[in-house]
Amino acid sequence: MSASPVPAHLAEGLSLELRLHGELRRLHELCDGLQSAAVATDDGLALCSLGSLLPDTASATAAFLINELNTHLGVLRAGSAREVAVWTDAGPWYMARISSLPYVIALLAGPMVPVAVLRHAGALVANRLAPTLASLTPT
Repeated sequence: MSASPVPAHLAEGLSLELRLHGELRRLHELCDGLQSAAVATDDGLALCSLGSLLPDTASATAAFLINELNTHLGVLRAGSAREVAVWTDAGPWYMARISSLPYVIALLAGPMVPVAVLRHAGALVANRLAPTLASLTPT
């Protein structure tokens, strides 16, 4: 008995998930001390995550914080937030929009990791993810 072929839409979804996971795994090479990473839609739906945090929680939190910040920056006519760094007791967080697309990336590193290293790694991976995620975005 031979295995039935995987439907095209499922194969595309699997391919996308593998590409996203591959890019998130690269973050460990770029940022020693990375604890968690997530890619999500603007409304907090987790697309991919690695590490210690629950994917839905990290994704929803990053999307909420960026959107809430944009609401308040709008009142100040300061434009939109593209990226946010937050220092916490657990370590630095980096959250950013991926290009001008409706996706965000969230990263958490250990307390000894310089936020500049985390930001640099996050910005590099976000730029690499943009073409893949752009293919998901309706034109």
